[in-house]
This record gives sequence, structure tokens and C-alpha cells, in this order.
Amino acid sequence: SKAAAARMQATIDDLLVDARGRARTLDRWPADLMAIARGAVDEAGVVAGRHQVTLSLRGPASAVCPVDEATVRRAVANVVDNAVGHAPAGSAVEIEVGLSETHATVVVTDHGPGIPAEQQDQVFERFWRARPDAQGTGLGSPIARQIAQAHGGDLTVRSPGPDGDGSAFTLTLRR
Repeated sequence: SKAAAARMQATIDDLLVDARGRARTLDRWPADLMAIARGAVDEAGVVAGRHQVTLSLRGPASAVCPVDEATVRRAVANVVDNAVGHAPAGSAVEIEVGLSETHATVVVTDHGPGIPAEQQDQVFERFWRARPDAQGTGLGSPIARQIAQAHGGDLTVRSPGPDGDGSAFTLTLRR
């Protein structure tokens, strides 16, 4: 079926990004994380609209850091897409870009069911899914974490998030 072929292609694409991440062949050039986040929000907008999920982006006018733009774009998109996929209809997903002297962060917060404490580490294991019927390949978070780690950062989760519900995923990159 067309859906199965698309799923297979998505898995193959994920595995290729995964392999590239392992090779650590990062091509770091100054890139604007705000522009990358804006791109991820624009791309996720169609699916978000269908699910009646509102996306918002906050951060500085620009957030330039030396990163491998292609892989970081993938990592941010994975985290945003996951949040949209878990957000209930009528809720919001907030994306916030932050800069410190040493790191840049992209925090993605949803108001979905959240992740039980005992499952929070499993989110970063390959092919793991909270529910068997969940969409996706189960590779989004593991690949995003690997990309962050290759950039001297990490991907972490806090659930419930700051508003007492959902999850907040923080992607950190060394500047």
C-alpha cells in the first residue's frame, strides 16, 4: 500500500540520518536556530491545523550558532512533529528558542497526556512507542538526541511540563 511504502521510506530516511549522525561528519557553519525553528513550525503547521493544534514560537530575533544545519533541522522537526502528534485537539504546542554564553536551546512543550516517569528514558530508545497504534517510526526522539549529543548537547524531557500537564522536550546544542 501507499501508506506502507511511505512509512518504509520514512524509516529508511531516519536510518540514513542516524548513520550519518554516527559517523560524526558534522559540517558546522553559522546558522540561525530561530529560522530553523520557524521552518519546523511552518512544516508542522499543516498537520497541526488538521488536529486543531496551535503552534507558537518565541525567542530572540536571531540565534546564530555553528551547527550542522541539515541534521539540526531534522532534530528540531522531529521534536516539534512528536509534540504535535501528542497534542490534544484545541491545545497549543509552544516552541521557545533560547541562548546562553555556551549553549542554545529549543524547548518544545505540549499539553498532551504526558509521559509516566518510568517511561521517560524509553522515549529515547529506538522503535519504542507509548502505544502500539502510535504514528511514526519510533526513531524521531532517538535521532534528535543523537544529533544533539553530536553537537555537544542533549535532548531531555520533563513531564509533566511547566504547566503541570504534557511534556517539555529540551534540545540543547553547544555554541
